[in-house]
Amino acid sequence: MRNFFEIRRLQQYSAEEYADGRERRDGPHAVYLRDYIEFSFSYGAKLAAQARAAMNVTDADQIYS
Repeated sequence: MRNFFEIRRLQQYSAEEYADGRERRDGPHAVYLRDYIEFSFSYGAKLAAQARAAMNVTDADQIYS
């Protein structure tokens, strides 16, 4: 005969783990991280180009140094 109490306990544990995973995926920290990554992709190359220009570094300097 199956142990229904054990099955119920495992179902409860699974539901809690699923809720924790959803919080990690959709929680505020995950949103901040997605925004940071999006900003990096959007503005990272532009800011890097500005920094290279300010330091008078060319692409050739970066490739061959």
